[in-house]
Amino acid sequence: MSKKQGLHGIKAFLVVVGSGVAAGLLVVWIISGIVKAFVSTASEGLAGSAATPVGPPPTKSPVSSLEPGSFDLCQDVEGVRAFGAVYQERLDDGSNFVDTGLEGGSSGVREISNKCSWSIIVGGMVESEMSLSYESKIGGSPVGLEELYEDAAPLVGEVLEEGDIGELPDGGRYVYGVSGGDEIFILVGVVKNTSFSFVFKNEAVSGESLETEYKALVLQVIPVVREILDRSIPD
Repeated sequence: MSKKQGLHGIKAFLVVVGSGVAAGLLVVWIISGIVKAFVSTASEGLAGSAATPVGPPPTKSPVSSLEPGSFDLCQDVEGVRAFGAVYQERLDDGSNFVDTGLEGGSSGVREISNKCSWSIIVGGMVESEMSLSYESKIGGSPVGLEELYEDAAPLVGEVLEEGDIGELPDGGRYVYGVSGGDEIFILVGVVKNTSFSFVFKNEAVSGESLETEYKALVLQVIPVVREILDRSIPD
């Protein structure tokens, strides 16, 4: 009887195993190639995005006009988040607002000003009074910082601390102390053609101070005030 052609036994087993291994390696090689290609493409995409120059931030366009009666810093301050956290109620009736642009005519310097005050809560549960006075002279020059400070400083009988406010490039100073049984913190500043002052006042308590709380509130409010004046008041 003739021998049948083919592989038998251990040889057949080795051929089958070898074929399976080779097929497996081929599949792994194909998958590996696809993954490497995907990773390479993604990496190039990220690198391209990172390398794309963003460019400088857009510059602020000059402010050339302001509709009469459309701006009041007292109202804008009420929209500042840090102020809203301490705000209790408005104390004045709003009758101090002045905008000479409402009177008609375009000659001379236009003045916008107001004096306003609020009841606020700082330092936990301490009730204080916060006042804001400002004057914008469109087409003119604001009151100088030194003059502004000299007018405000006498409100503090005993000065405990004073210094500059760096957040106001055009100039800003503060003074803190006590006067007549009250604790007082005053900030004066100038932005473009606007001068302003914030006055914080509460009944003084022996051994306690709200200077840190007042200063923290000012440092949150002032940058927003500066931005409001920069974008609202004509250059």
